[in-house]
Amino acid sequence: MADILIGTIVFGILGTIVHRMFKAHKKGESSCGHGCSGCPYACDDPKKH
Repeated sequence: MADILIGTIVFGILGTIVHRMFKAHKKGESSCGHGCSGCPYACDDPKKH
């Protein structure tokens, strides 16, 4: 029973992360956050993307 509960929580968290990434991508935002080091386009003008 505990395995089912833990699995549900893990898949729920993963689903939330994927949903947020898809939602941000659909808006045209970068999924890299606000840092410039991780993505070369993170510091570009968001209107260009």
